[in-house]
Formats: sequence, structure tokens, C-alpha cells
Amino acid sequence: MLWLLMVTTEDFEGWGREDSDFALRLLNNGVISRRIRYKAIVFHIYHFEKPKNNLEKNNSIELQTIKNNVTWCDNGINKDKSENK
Repeated sequence: MLWLLMVTTEDFEGWGREDSDFALRLLNNGVISRRIRYKAIVFHIYHFEKPKNNLEKNNSIELQTIKNNVTWCDNGINKDKSENK
């Protein structure tokens, strides 16, 4: 399950598209989706809505995931730790 973290990018800023991009990367890795309507309980953790001023950039990231069949991200949990020093 650790590989799931490797497909989660930190490129998104503000509101929008990070959830669908994550789902696309899972599908691109061969994970099969299943519809669970009326078969499971879903919880949503309340949070304040982030600003939508970067939505165009976030859309672009998601479109690149679709166009290039992206399965991995460079700017995620596996990024070079030296840049944080």
C-alpha cells in the first residue's frame, strides 16, 4: 500500500483536481474501481475550502495526467529530501 503515496503529487495548490488526479493515477496503475453506492459508509472530514485562484494550474496538471497516462509523480513523498534543508 505504500506505493499509493508515490502517486500522490504535491504540485496542487489551493482547491481543485487533486482528488480526481489521484484517482486517475490509480487507474493508470491498473487499480480497478468499484462503485459502492449504498454498499458502504463514506465519511468526509470537514475542512475549510481552499482558495480557487490556482484552479487553472490544477486543471493543467490533471490534463497532463490524462494525456500522458501518468502513473508516478516526482513531487511526492519520494522527492529529494535535500531540497527541504
